[in-house]
Amino acid sequence: MSTVPSGRKKSVKDYQFGTRIGEGSYSTVFSAIDLQTNRTFAIKVLSKRHIVKENKIKYVNIEKTTLHRLGQQHPGIVQLYYTFQDESSLFFVLDFAEYGELLSIIRKFGSLSEAVLKFYMCQLLDAVKFIHLKGVIHRDLKPENVLVGHDFNLK
Repeated sequence: MSTVPSGRKKSVKDYQFGTRIGEGSYSTVFSAIDLQTNRTFAIKVLSKRHIVKENKIKYVNIEKTTLHRLGQQHPGIVQLYYTFQDESSLFFVLDFAEYGELLSIIRKFGSLSEAVLKFYMCQLLDAVKFIHLKGVIHRDLKPENVLVGHDFNLK
């Protein structure tokens, strides 16, 4: 998971970081272009100092393990491609969801049509069923934690 085909580990130098696209309680997410493939990813940057200070090491490890286990098996789950670190930060290289959070789309349009809601509910149910079958429970499922990809499908 954390190496490139040549066997060399990925690092910050392999990406051109773009705009900040999200922020969590102990991380910031940026869009970034892989300089080798020209593919856009989302890179979650976690401050090591903050993680240790807030006693979140266990939760970061759970997130990494869970994303790695689930992401390559279902189109509705964000895939974790690489992880790496430098002196001050941890980096998770993830799927880039072009249209961002579902909450942003709901706010933009005010509400969604019944047909769109049915389309999205089927996707959510399918993804939740999948993770439950794998023994994982999402404890914070809400529109700001659901992403919308370039094809308007949910992740």
